[in-house]
Amino acid sequence: MSDIEKNLVSFEYTRGLGELFFKERLSLIASTYQAQRVMLISGESNGKVAVLNRTLPRPMGIALSNRELAIGCKNEIWFFSISQKVLDLQGVLLPYDLVFLPRRAHVTGDVLIHQLAYVNEKAIFTNTRFSCLSEVSQDHSFSVVWRPPFISQLLGDDRCHLNGMAIRDREVRYVSMLAQSDQPSGWREQNDDQGIIFDLRLNKVIVTSLAMPHSPCWYNDKLWCLESACGDLVAIDVVSGKKEQIIKVAGYARGLAIHGNFAFIGISKFRDKSLAARLSTEQVIKDPVCAIKVLDLRNREIVGTIEFKGLLNELFDIQVLPGVLKPFMVGFEEELIDQIFSIDLTVP
Repeated sequence: MSDIEKNLVSFEYTRGLGELFFKERLSLIASTYQAQRVMLISGESNGKVAVLNRTLPRPMGIALSNRELAIGCKNEIWFFSISQKVLDLQGVLLPYDLVFLPRRAHVTGDVLIHQLAYVNEKAIFTNTRFSCLSEVSQDHSFSVVWRPPFISQLLGDDRCHLNGMAIRDREVRYVSMLAQSDQPSGWREQNDDQGIIFDLRLNKVIVTSLAMPHSPCWYNDKLWCLESACGDLVAIDVVSGKKEQIIKVAGYARGLAIHGNFAFIGISKFRDKSLAARLSTEQVIKDPVCAIKVLDLRNREIVGTIEFKGLLNELFDIQVLPGVLKPFMVGFEEELIDQIFSIDLTVP
């Protein structure tokens, strides 16, 4: 491993955080398009945290179903099958309780897949460049599932920066956008507090004046999301539209997963210096970090941090792997991919 690679994957973590992961029987999968990595993060009973890195071209949105994993990349979606028993060539069981095996890719073109989710076994994604929700189409780059009523044309000009979606009752119910704009790159001309949440069933905007909303999710009968520009995790009452600040974190908040009593919040360094200059003084940080914060929702206290060092400055998506203690992903850059076989023994 080169010195650059070592610097890229280095990290520090709160003592005992691995024990918490082990006790809660969960692991994480996180993406960073800036460093072009997918990371599998797990804990051990001795308190240690392990991070397995895999290289993919600009990975962003991540989705997990009972049978496969999907990762939105620069111009394609990679699909990985899930195996709980993988043997080496000598027939010895590998020491992992979940293995992701790369199986196929669908070329979408560079549509800026910010978020992915499985809805009724279909992989739905936020097609940010074309301002719509989409799904994979066998004969096309994508099929349009839904578009905001104020978007007059589906052109690749990122009009409202539609970047997130929340699943409720097994359907896409809410989407987040940085502005209600129908002009090419119109969201860039808006202030940073013009973000909205749109309710697809009611066909209307239900929340306004959000500071760059990202990573919405439905949990415990509330809509949760991050306001990236001010570092807030908020819980939203979708009936009244009122938001409650749960916690403020120091950094650009993006990437949210909630499981049980814990929320996992991604924090990135500010890529855009002009954005940092516009923030309130309480959000200006002398020594910004790239990290995952673990929040105990019962007392709203941070109980652990994984801080990434070196060349890794930004995180994008975070998903929980429930019930998984030691995950593994077969990478494209190593010889193992040449010797991993999944065989269908069904005889016609």
